[in-house]
Amino acid sequence: TDAELTFVGIRPVLRTLPPQSARGGVGGGPRRELIFLDEVIARQRFNLNQTIRLETRSKVKLDIAQVEKVAAFENKLATQTHDLADFLIGLGVDGAAILSQAEEAMLSAVDSLNGAKFPTAINQERDALRFLMEARDTVQMNLQKQARAVRQAARAFDRLQRQKLRKPNEKAETLPQIAEELAKLAEEEDEVARTIAGPMKR
Repeated sequence: TDAELTFVGIRPVLRTLPPQSARGGVGGGPRRELIFLDEVIARQRFNLNQTIRLETRSKVKLDIAQVEKVAAFENKLATQTHDLADFLIGLGVDGAAILSQAEEAMLSAVDSLNGAKFPTAINQERDALRFLMEARDTVQMNLQKQARAVRQAARAFDRLQRQKLRKPNEKAETLPQIAEELAKLAEEEDEVARTIAGPMKR
């Protein structure tokens, strides 16, 4: 079991690390192709917490501006989830159906938020979070069985989607952009293969 010692003051704190297969990397087992889905999950969890705060504060005063902000964020997450589901369908990778359930729960939560039905919205957002986590496991397991070209396409899509998360005003990626990302990934993987094969030829 891998572990690190992190020193806080003069007291050592033992921190257990996840198995290498979960972390990925060189010699660390299967690589995760869709880190983007992890980020969507983190954002869904964040928005769920925001909704819980809204429900608590609404007993004193209803903050309409904050309600609109949380609802808009949830709607954006639903759109991102829908885009990912469509992409997986195009690749023929399992998980799209579960993502569609997550999207449906998110959109229902948006309606509940706009109607100030916070307890209902909280339950719907919890459902969405559960579906997203289930979809992550299903997608990752299925991607490991796919051909290299499919995994490359997933990584290219993942990279572009994560860039969009950090650039909210950026327009949707185009097919030429995806093609360019695929070319870059292919070059990177070929370079790694040459590096590994080099010493073996000597």
